[in-house]
Amino acid sequence: MVLPLLKGQPSRLGGANAVPASEKAQGAGGKDHEDAHKAVVGVLEQLTRVHTLRSERDFNDAVRTVLDYVRGRFDFAYGSFWRMDPTDRYLSFAIDSGTVNEGFMQATMAAKFEKGVGLNGRAWAKGGLFYTPELSQMGDCCRAPDAVRAGVRAGFCFPIQQKGRTIGTMDFFTTYPCELTDELQTAFEGIRHAVSMFFDRLQAALQ
Repeated sequence: MVLPLLKGQPSRLGGANAVPASEKAQGAGGKDHEDAHKAVVGVLEQLTRVHTLRSERDFNDAVRTVLDYVRGRFDFAYGSFWRMDPTDRYLSFAIDSGTVNEGFMQATMAAKFEKGVGLNGRAWAKGGLFYTPELSQMGDCCRAPDAVRAGVRAGFCFPIQQKGRTIGTMDFFTTYPCELTDELQTAFEGIRHAVSMFFDRLQAALQ
């Protein structure tokens, strides 16, 4: 069953749940990422604030919470959630968080990704985290040309799954060079698991 996300228009976020700068994990350029365990615990704490799980709005609030928190925690410039088409044929944009240039955001909102295509499609096909150090170098990603103009560099994407089925993806982007360290990979895997478990609970509440 597909979660009842966004039957209307996609949602734009203003960052109301963003993490204060003092709590951020730092990126590259002399900065180190905070402990991966703390990042996962932080996501779980944020999700527990979504007390009522009885509507589409509750689901959207949960997605907003995660996007804002992870983006703030790791000092990412931009993040978005993509939902699976009911036919399981492609991913389409649903919600975003953060700001880059308008061209990149417009390209994001208009894009659709089939399995194995682009950053999101590759994460879907892999069934786990997919990383690129330079989004602009991904020849099969329609957002690559706009990434150059927006100054977008590294991209991270992981699937959200329910009972082994991908129901969406989350992606995050930096505007600085950023390597996929073991710690960061561990954090993303923990966050992916926490969000997937939360969505399982939401689905059960909505049935």
